[in-house]
Amino acid sequence: MPILWRLLRRHISAAQLCGFGVAHLVGTLIVLLTVQAYADLAPLLGSGGGDAAFATDHVVLSRRVGASALLRSKQKGFSAEEINEVATQPWCRAVGAFTASQYEVSASIDLGGAQMGTALFFESVPSRFVDADTSAWHFNPATATVPIVVPRTYLALYNFGFAASRSLPQLSEGVVGLASLRLHLRGGGQSDLLTGRVVGFSDRLNTILVPHDFMAWSNARYAPDANAQPTRLIAETANPADPRIARFCQRRGYDVEGPSEAAGRMTHFLRLAAVGVGAVGVVVSALSLYILLLSIYLLVEKNAHKLRTLMLLGYAPRRLARPYVGLAATLSALVAVAALGLLWLVRLGYAEWIWRVFPRFAPGGMWPAVVAAVVLLGVAVAIEAAVVRRRMTKIWFDE
Repeated sequence: MPILWRLLRRHISAAQLCGFGVAHLVGTLIVLLTVQAYADLAPLLGSGGGDAAFATDHVVLSRRVGASALLRSKQKGFSAEEINEVATQPWCRAVGAFTASQYEVSASIDLGGAQMGTALFFESVPSRFVDADTSAWHFNPATATVPIVVPRTYLALYNFGFAASRSLPQLSEGVVGLASLRLHLRGGGQSDLLTGRVVGFSDRLNTILVPHDFMAWSNARYAPDANAQPTRLIAETANPADPRIARFCQRRGYDVEGPSEAAGRMTHFLRLAAVGVGAVGVVVSALSLYILLLSIYLLVEKNAHKLRTLMLLGYAPRRLARPYVGLAATLSALVAVAALGLLWLVRLGYAEWIWRVFPRFAPGGMWPAVVAAVVLLGVAVAIEAAVVRRRMTKIWFDE
C-alpha cells in the first residue's frame, strides 16, 4: 500500500483539502452544537420534566363548572370513551387521568413549637406527567411513609403570605423536604396515622400529588365502594398554543389550564429555531462533503491513465480505491474529533451562562453530540467509499 500510495498521491491539492476541512468543520460543529444544546436545554423547554423553565408541553382539561353543578354533590367525571377521544386527537401525544382520594385526609406539622393542621386532598397522575424527581416516587404499606409532591406556589404563599403575617419562620425547599407530616386518613370504617414527606415541588400541576400505587391502596382501604370517574385529564402536546386544542375544548365544553399562549409560542419557536439551525449545519456539511468528493473525483481523473495501467497489471478496482477512501475517511475523522473538541469549549461557556440564569440547570454528558458525530462520520465515509469505488469500476469497464 505505501508504494501504491506514493504512486497515486501526485496531483493532491493541499489547498483543496484544507478548504474541505474548514467547511466540513464549520458544518459539523453547527450540527453537533445544535444537537448538544437542545439536549442540554430540553429540561428547560419542558421536555425533561423537573426543572423546566418553560414547561409548556402539557395542558390540563376539566369539565366547565356551571350553575347546574350546585345541584350535584359531585362533579361529573370523564368516561373511558371521552378519555380515549382526547387521546386520539392529532395534537395529543399522551393523556393521563387525575385520580382523586375518596376519603377524608387531615395533616399536621410542628413548626418551631407552633402546631399547624389542615384538611387536605390527594390526587395522583401517571409518573410520566410528574415534573419532579421520581426516584422516591413509590409507596410501601410496610413503612407507611407517603411521598408527596406539592406545587411550588404553595411554598411561596406560605413564605410570603402566611408566615409573614404570623411571625413564623420561612422555609426553603430543602427544609420542607426534611420535615415530616402527620397524616390522618379516615373512611370506610378505617382510621390510620401515616407519615408524609415532601419529596419534590411541581411547577406544572396545581395539586397535592401522591404516587399512584398509594392512591390505589388508600382508596381500596378507606373507600372500597367508591368508583368515581376522573374529573381532570392531563394531555401532553407538542404545542399548547395549538388552536385545535381551544376548538376541541370549546366544542366539548371543557376548560383548559396550561401555560400562556405567549410562552407556548416562544417554546415552539425555540424548537423550530433548533431544527432550522441544525438544517443549516447539515447543508454546510453536505456542501463540504461535495467539495471533497469533487476534489477526489478530479484526482482520480488525473490519475486515470495510471489506474488503468495498474488494473491491467492485476490490481483490483476496490484495492485502488482504498488510498482515496482512506484519505477521505481520515480527513472526516479528524474533522469530527476537532468539532467535538471545539464543542466542549463552547459548551463550557454557554453552560455557565445558563447556570447563572437557572441555578437548577444540570447539563448531562456529551453523548448526544458524540453519537451525532459518529453518525455523520459513518454517513460521510459510506458516501465517499461508494462514489470512489463506483468511479474505479467505471474506469475498469471503460477500458
